[in-house]
Amino acid sequence: MRNTLLAVSAATIALLLLAPPPVLSAAEQDATVSNAAASDLSPPTGQSNPSSAATAPEALSSRPDAPPPQAVASSTETSNSNSPAQHTLTKEEIQGHLDLNNFDRVSDGIFRGSNPSDHDINVLSQYGIKTIVNLRMKGKATKHEEAIAKENGIRYIHIPMGFRHPQDQNTVKALEVICDPQNQPVFVHCLQGSDRTGMIVGIYRRLFDNWSFTRTYAEMHEHHFKPWLMGMKKAVRDCAQSARLVSVAKNSSDKEKEAKQLAKTGDAPL
Repeated sequence: MRNTLLAVSAATIALLLLAPPPVLSAAEQDATVSNAAASDLSPPTGQSNPSSAATAPEALSSRPDAPPPQAVASSTETSNSNSPAQHTLTKEEIQGHLDLNNFDRVSDGIFRGSNPSDHDINVLSQYGIKTIVNLRMKGKATKHEEAIAKENGIRYIHIPMGFRHPQDQNTVKALEVICDPQNQPVFVHCLQGSDRTGMIVGIYRRLFDNWSFTRTYAEMHEHHFKPWLMGMKKAVRDCAQSARLVSVAKNSSDKEKEAKQLAKTGDAPL
């Protein structure tokens, strides 16, 4: 009997040693992977260590509303710093991640659109937008936008504009801000990105790109500018008659030429 029991015990032990490991169900496998990923990835902070910086694009890209890794990488080249931009941001590169009306690229450093949400501001920051210019009238919405912009490291400039008779000094200031290379890349907007934004971009087209009024107004119409806003339409049509606006255009063009020349020679400005 004793020999029989020993033989049975030995056989049982042999079967246990040779048995395959237990197979996890699909749900159990997913839970295991999720727990491992959660322990490896930590929420992004203002200051990250070198090891976490290497995985930042992958961590951000895991979010369904975040830019792809290559877009995040390019935003470091056009970061919210004063370093020269190494990457020219395109409309196609960023548009799919924004929920904005009338979004468009005006020039290498100027973008336009409607009032951005908190999510939009975060995306603009990730893509290296340095400045937001808000043309809406003062209110709770503008204060909230300013706070969110600052949280995302974006310079916020508020230049309130009405519809009927745009004030010349505000038009001049808006043009100065969006044309200053230190503020670019810049995003300019109003509520819908069509009327007040359309007027400022229209003046830019006329004075900087030397567009005819016909061509300029066609673009304004494409971005849903309302034709009955005669004061704003007149401001675009007659902008070349404003000595202050022409002066802003000339000074900005001179600065741009100087910056390009310095970039070619490698000299630093005095």
